[in-house]
Amino acid sequence: MLYFSEIAMVNTTALQMYWEIGQYISLQIKSARWGTKVVGDLADYLKRQNPRRRGLSKRNLYNMVKFYDVYSRPIFIDRISQLNINEFVQLPTAQLETTNNVC
Repeated sequence: MLYFSEIAMVNTTALQMYWEIGQYISLQIKSARWGTKVVGDLADYLKRQNPRRRGLSKRNLYNMVKFYDVYSRPIFIDRISQLNINEFVQLPTAQLETTNNVC
């Protein structure tokens, strides 16, 4: 049975992984070390290494780059630091009601 804290930890780990992959690819592309074909080749390589692994397609890799590029902009980082929040807070409409028998 998974608890909300375990789910949040998994989500945090996944976001960290997507951020780091996006950062790596973004920096390689921006430094002109990689062309756009390399990202497709990387996706193909990852698929061959572990065919059951999902989520590392060319499209998803580019989504990770976009995620990193958007949320690493100085204006975004400055705004978050001004808010002085340490964790992500959902709007009340996005909150799930918890009951004792929900896993």
